[in-house]
Amino acid sequence: MKPRRVVVNDRMQRGYTYVLAEPPGENFDAEFRPELTPSEMLKIGVFGGKFSPVVLDAVPAIHEAALPFFAVWSSADPIVDNGRSPSYVFRLALRDSLGMPKMLQTAEQRGHHKVGLLLANTGWGRSNLSAAERHVARAQRPAIAQVAWHNWGEKSLLQRYQSLRAAGAQAIVLACTELELVVDVDANVLPIYDSTRIHAEKAAEWILGG
Repeated sequence: MKPRRVVVNDRMQRGYTYVLAEPPGENFDAEFRPELTPSEMLKIGVFGGKFSPVVLDAVPAIHEAALPFFAVWSSADPIVDNGRSPSYVFRLALRDSLGMPKMLQTAEQRGHHKVGLLLANTGWGRSNLSAAERHVARAQRPAIAQVAWHNWGEKSLLQRYQSLRAAGAQAIVLACTELELVVDVDANVLPIYDSTRIHAEKAAEWILGG
């Protein structure tokens, strides 16, 4: 086949290019000798799931195919709490019902007794809101001043930030990972808590014996 240059421009990446040089499934390198066929690998299971909304949408198909799926990143609780028996979805990482309470506890311990939540407007964000509401109902603190929702692809979060601040939030809890790339957690007037930073700090403390 004639090589074809592919340019990817979507919500996740801009200007990413690659060359499609061979037909799918053909003309492999002579030293490429896989031990299992694709169908045999699927019987063992699939590792994946960075984005919770994508995995949530895939849960019905996963169970229809009776395909073991190992979620290595996506944290929304309904991914594994899906009401199916048997369930073919297994989590290998953090889940929202553990991560969100830890962020709220950290905010409370640092003297921020009224927080705002900045959540993705997806099943992932709704999972975090449920986890936050359960934690506050149980612990009675910190208070949630307001919940702000952001949509993927938004270029500015200033309006959401100002809304939470006007509602009396002493700090903002991010139910996300990539948002810290567009929100300078050290430059804002209000402290911002995100799961990646908190757990990285705790991991470093544990490694160093702190």
